[in-house]
Amino acid sequence: MSSMDEGDSEDGSQDRILCQQTLADRGDYSFKITLERHYEYDSVVEIRVEILHRDTEVGHLKGRVIDRSFKPRWQFHTLCDAESEELQEKP
Repeated sequence: MSSMDEGDSEDGSQDRILCQQTLADRGDYSFKITLERHYEYDSVVEIRVEILHRDTEVGHLKGRVIDRSFKPRWQFHTLCDAESEELQEKP
């Protein structure tokens, strides 16, 4: 397991990075996991996973976790609706 410095961020968002780790399995695969603060909402954490095989990217995952307990409560539904709309707009 290794950790990267925040200054190594590719998109200039190093101040948003909460955690970045690379995990290796016992074979030839490794997983670079990044947790970032959302650019607009404190109650949202963005999760990215790059899947590597022998240092070549072969896949990736991206998602967001939204805290349901933050106030005002109506913002949770607004955030979910915004995420759904954004996903539907992409081809």
